[in-house]
Amino acid sequence: MAHQEARAVRYRLTAVNLIVLALVLVVTLGAAALTTSSSSTAAVDRDLRDVATHALEQIEHEGHERSERRGRDRDDDGEDDDHDDRRRRDDARSQAREGSADLSALRFELEGADDYVILLGSLDGSVSRPDGRAIPRGLPEAQSLRAALSGRETFTDAVVADAPFRVVAVPVLEDGRTAGAVQVARRTREATTALSRTLLILGVTGLAGLVLAAGASLYLAGRAMRPIELALDRQRRFLADASHELRTPVAVLRARAELLERDAAVTPAAAKELGQLRRDADELSTLLGELLDLARLDAGDGAIELGPVPIGDVAEELAAQLAPLAEERGVRLTARGGPVFALANLARLRQVVRALADNALKHTLRGGAIELVATEESGRALFTVSDDGEGISPQHLPNVKQRFYRADPSRSRDAARKGGAGLGLAIAEELVRRMGGELTITSRPERGTRATIALPLAPRERG
Repeated sequence: MAHQEARAVRYRLTAVNLIVLALVLVVTLGAAALTTSSSSTAAVDRDLRDVATHALEQIEHEGHERSERRGRDRDDDGEDDDHDDRRRRDDARSQAREGSADLSALRFELEGADDYVILLGSLDGSVSRPDGRAIPRGLPEAQSLRAALSGRETFTDAVVADAPFRVVAVPVLEDGRTAGAVQVARRTREATTALSRTLLILGVTGLAGLVLAAGASLYLAGRAMRPIELALDRQRRFLADASHELRTPVAVLRARAELLERDAAVTPAAAKELGQLRRDADELSTLLGELLDLARLDAGDGAIELGPVPIGDVAEELAAQLAPLAEERGVRLTARGGPVFALANLARLRQVVRALADNALKHTLRGGAIELVATEESGRALFTVSDDGEGISPQHLPNVKQRFYRADPSRSRDAARKGGAGLGLAIAEELVRRMGGELTITSRPERGTRATIALPLAPRERG
C-alpha cells in the first residue's frame, strides 16, 4: 500500500505541474493570438489609411488642375475689363468647387495600389472607381460610406466577392465641408492565413512542450519520491522484522506466566500479578500480530483469493465463538442472516468481523446488546455489526479508521486497558478494500455504533 500511495503522490504532482503549465500556455497563446491579430489589423489599417491619404491628395491635385484649365480657357476669350475679370475669377472658384465635388468624373491611378480597391463617393450617392474598372460585388460598403459622407473616418470588415476585406472610408473635405468620400478596401486573406499559421505553430509547439513537460515532471516527481519510498520501505521492513522477532519472547513470557500461575506455591497476590502479566503478554502478542499484518499489507504481500462466502453462516459462527466472552462481560450477542453469498475471502472476512465484534464488546456496557446481521441490499452483500454502547462523538468519528487512533481512551477503564493500539479498524478497512468492498461506520454518542461491510454479491450458479 505504501508503494501505491507513493505512486499516487507522484502522479498527483505530475498532474498539478501539467495543469499549471497548461494554464500558462493557454494564457500565453491567447495573449499571443490577440497581440498578433491586433498587430496585423493595425498594419492593414495603417496601409489603408496611407492609400486613402494618397487618394485624397490626388483628388485635390486633379481638382486644382481642372480649375486652372477652366481659368485659362476663360482668359483666352479676350474679356479684359475689370468687371469681367472679377466675374471670371468668381466663376473659376465656383467651377473649381463644383469640379472637385464631382468625384465620379475623376480618373487617376495610384502607384503601387494594385492590391487595393479605391472607390469615390459623391454626395448625390453615385460611386465610381477612379481607375475606370468595374466595382467588385460587395462594394461599396454602405455603412462606412455613409459615415464618411457625414464627416467620420470609419474602419470595418466586409466580404467582397466571397473573400474577406478590410475597408476604410474617409471624408473628402473642401473649405471645411464634406464634398464626398473615398473608400479603400484590401483583401485580408493573406494576413488571416499568416495568423492561422502562426497560431498553429504556437499550438503544436505548446502541445509538444506539454508532452515533454509530462515526461520531465514524471521523472522529477519519481526522483523526489524515491527517498520517501526508501524510507517507507525501511520502516516497513523494520516493522515486520521487529514484530516477527518479538513474537517469540512474548510467547515465552506468556507461557512462563501461565506456568507460574499454576504453581501451588504462588500466593494469591502473586497469582493476581501473574494473571495481569499474562493478559499484558496476550495484548502485546495481539499488537505484534496487527503490526505484522500492516507491514504485509503495506508491502502488497498476501494476495487475497475471492470466492463465494455464506456471510449468514459467518455471523452465526462468530456469534458462537464470542459467546463466552460476551457472557463474561454481561453483553447479549445475537446473530441473524439469510442465505446471502458474498464474493470475499472467508479467513479475511472472519478476521474483519472479529475485529469489529471485539471493538463492540470493549465499548458496550454490561446489560447491552450486540447484533451480527447478514443481508442483501441494492445488489450488494451487507454484514453489519451494531451495538447499543457508548458510541463515538462526531469529532472523532471521521478518524477512527486511522492507524493508532484512539477515539477516547478515557471513556471506559476497561476499554482504556484493553482497547488495543488503534490498528484493528485500519487493518479491517484495508482488507475489505482488497476484497472489493467498503467499510462504513456510523455512530451516535450514548446510542451505539454500527459498522457495515458492503461486499459484491457472488455470481449465482446456473442450474
